[in-house]
Amino acid sequence: MNISMFEMSIRKELHLREVSAAVTFFFELSDLSVLSADAFWELSEGEREESIGIRLEYNDVGYRTLVIFYCYFEVVDEVLAGFAKYLAENFGTEVAVGDYLHKADVVNDRFIVFQADGSRKFGFEKGDSDGFDVDVVD
Repeated sequence: MNISMFEMSIRKELHLREVSAAVTFFFELSDLSVLSADAFWELSEGEREESIGIRLEYNDVGYRTLVIFYCYFEVVDEVLAGFAKYLAENFGTEVAVGDYLHKADVVNDRFIVFQADGSRKFGFEKGDSDGFDVDVVD
């Protein structure tokens, strides 16, 4: 079975405990199945199949938290969107994911930005920021 990796950027700074609790609730997983990325990689392959690993990276500007997830189940398209929307509403902040609706053969810096009220907007990565940020197109 193949490892799946997905990521999202969160405007506010969040910590592993907060993100883990949200993952546990949304995906209906056991608390013991949601781990730091380091702990995830220490598991046997069989144990990893029932778990999800989380790595957090922080920026001082723009989207403060980059969350990278590792798991053996697919989190794409509408599942990814549903999870991003849940995080935005739950934490009262913007959450950006790659624009999976726009089909392209290359990375094109397009993003879907979920708002705290559950709405979504579209935008492009800012090229002039010290961290990651998105220019929203209305």
